[in-house]
Amino acid sequence: MKKITIINLLEVTALLVIPMFSSRLSFIYILLVMGIILISRRKRKEQWADYGFKAVEWPKVLLAAAIGLGYAAFSNYVQEPLVSKLIGESPDISSFDSVTGNLWAFIGLLAIGWIIGGLFEEFLFRGYLLSRINQLFNHRAWGKWIGIIITSISFSIAHTYQGIGGIINTFIFSVILGLLFYYFKKNTWYVILVHGFFDTFGILWIYLGL
Repeated sequence: MKKITIINLLEVTALLVIPMFSSRLSFIYILLVMGIILISRRKRKEQWADYGFKAVEWPKVLLAAAIGLGYAAFSNYVQEPLVSKLIGESPDISSFDSVTGNLWAFIGLLAIGWIIGGLFEEFLFRGYLLSRINQLFNHRAWGKWIGIIITSISFSIAHTYQGIGGIINTFIFSVILGLLFYYFKKNTWYVILVHGFFDTFGILWIYLGL
């Protein structure tokens, strides 16, 4: 096995494992992840465009926003109730109870939703990791599916604080984001928008106590 492949495998493994503990070590988690990525980026002499930060087209921006809001509505009113009925347990969102009716808490969580949930997580799981994993499989078509499944497992485990219901729904959302990443020709900005508007709907839903 070539040295670069071993390094790639170690890097991918670390970046998949670290998020699984993010609910308790969020700040350290971000520092560790960004440290690994920035070192790797410098050694490989890559550009931010290599991670999907490319020019956007406004029709697709609107499409991404519509997908995020539309899927959020579907998830809240169809998918989550169905999953909860099947497993006998609803997602645990009690950690966000303080947001209900609290405008400043709502604004703060909304900012976190966009910066951490939208920008950081999509950069890591879609823009960076999907490309790295695909490299391990020499960019074969089935390598994309393996990447989507593996990153979705890591992404969903990072949401264990929401219980089994939250893990299942998060896994489904992550798979959809992975598929959208390839649908949008690996442009990370679009999945950031999908994720950001999805979170916006959910946070507003919590704030209004619905």
